[in-house]
Amino acid sequence: VQEYIQKFVAIFKTAGINSVTVVLMDVPCCRGLPYVVEKSLALAGKKVPTEIVVVGSRGDILVRERLAA
Repeated sequence: VQEYIQKFVAIFKTAGINSVTVVLMDVPCCRGLPYVVEKSLALAGKKVPTEIVVVGSRGDILVRERLAA
């Protein structure tokens, strides 16, 4: 996980990111992705609008959550 955080921090520091949408499936292996993105944004010193979208196994959107920038 730490390696992913470091890679995202580098991206967020150098790219002109205006917003982030994290799309993940409703399965256990994807549950850490929102944490990785939020932690990376914080370490990069970036405050951008972030949205979390959880997709079910049939393609339906189960959760759509906007996080404070």
